[in-house]
Amino acid sequence: MALRLTLTEELNNDMRIAARTLAEGWSIVAVRNGAVIAKSEGRRLMPALELLHELRGPELDRAEVPCVVADKVLGLAAFRLACLLGARAVYGELVSRLAVREASLRRIPVAWHRLVPAIMNIRQDGLCPMEHLAWRSGSDYEFYRALRERR
Repeated sequence: MALRLTLTEELNNDMRIAARTLAEGWSIVAVRNGAVIAKSEGRRLMPALELLHELRGPELDRAEVPCVVADKVLGLAAFRLACLLGARAVYGELVSRLAVREASLRRIPVAWHRLVPAIMNIRQDGLCPMEHLAWRSGSDYEFYRALRERR
């Protein structure tokens, strides 16, 4: 596991719990103060959206939830959703360099099992459409609005 930026003891503990829970078969996990506060399973961005809606509501009308977020595939799109949730640190089994670069700019610690240049589309000949949308979006909220309009 690679780790960037220094974690507090509490965040480090939450990161371990999140990674361990993710390994149990969940797609995404949120941990706060040593306890799993939400988890979801599924494909693509649906689990991240479900977690975000569960904790903040579909209109994001509830406050951010400071937590550690662990996701099976953490590209820029999933990272933006984790930030909207309130992520203070993130872990991914598979993490894109785009997500790492954005996390570094925001000074959000990120850890991973496997680092890849980008999350690619099914044909492997370009960026995943959600990654492209996240990359083109000027903010997390702009990405979220564009994502909701596509549904």
